[in-house]
Amino acid sequence: MPFAFRLSTAAAFVAVGFFLSPIGAQGMFHSDGEMAVARAAQAKKSLQILSTVTSHSVEDVIKARGGPVWYQLYAVSDWSLTEKVAKRAEDAGCPVLAWTIDLLAGRNTETASRFRRIDSRGCASCHGEPFGAINHRPMFDGLEMKGVTINSPTFSWTYVDRLKKATRMKLVLKGIETREDARLCVEHGVDGILVSNHGGRATETYRGTIECLPEVVDAVAGRIPVMVDGGIRRGTDAYKALAFGARAVGIGRLRLGPVRVWTSRRRKSGRYSQHRIRSHDEAMRRAIARRDQPLHGDVSRVQFIINALVRCGSLRE
Repeated sequence: MPFAFRLSTAAAFVAVGFFLSPIGAQGMFHSDGEMAVARAAQAKKSLQILSTVTSHSVEDVIKARGGPVWYQLYAVSDWSLTEKVAKRAEDAGCPVLAWTIDLLAGRNTETASRFRRIDSRGCASCHGEPFGAINHRPMFDGLEMKGVTINSPTFSWTYVDRLKKATRMKLVLKGIETREDARLCVEHGVDGILVSNHGGRATETYRGTIECLPEVVDAVAGRIPVMVDGGIRRGTDAYKALAFGARAVGIGRLRLGPVRVWTSRRRKSGRYSQHRIRSHDEAMRRAIARRDQPLHGDVSRVQFIINALVRCGSLRE
């Protein structure tokens, strides 16, 4: 598999190129939701990261995938419940836990707020499944969620240490955007970094993830792998991210936009996700074929991509 890295264990193996970023409540787009995406991921041999607010349980998604998925974690205000959810993901067979930390202090969804003024319809009027409260999500079944909220501004690096002690899964922090936090990840024994800004919906006026990526890569200096998602719309976007040092590139919003129409026409859920993975891969390979045009003069990073593809037989010298 091309661009492979390991988080110390064979179970945490991911073939780089593309992975499927965590998206909550995918049942809003198709009744099969995350299970359809799992089948697409299996067909294209791609990594899937499952959201805490999934429409289907981690056990069902892994069964549909026929293999493990990574689990994206939203810590909840009651830390003991956070550890229980993490333990459930571990018991189900997830090798990696990706804790989303870019919303701990809340969010300012300006764009969504503007749209609400012109469209007051509820989600259920367009989607088969309204998002609902977190206590209605299957990953919180059987837990006492009264008064519990997602995220808390009280969480600190101490909780990273606590989470590492509470699980055998490898820990990735999702939402790192600066060199200072990247260095702290290394200091606290984090196993990987996912540069992400929640699709630009956490702080809407901040930098894009492609602008944050180089300083994070430079800060970790190869000690842990760095991945990126957010704003990836075509294979050439992925090519740029890989050239800047990312070991994997995630796609999210792009693969779900028209998925409901696509699946209803094809009558086979998951087909659209397969199509997006394939088209991204083809576009990236076309960009790599033009390897006499390095990005921003960074020949070493571009050459790394080329050499990796040559080694795995996906590109001829």
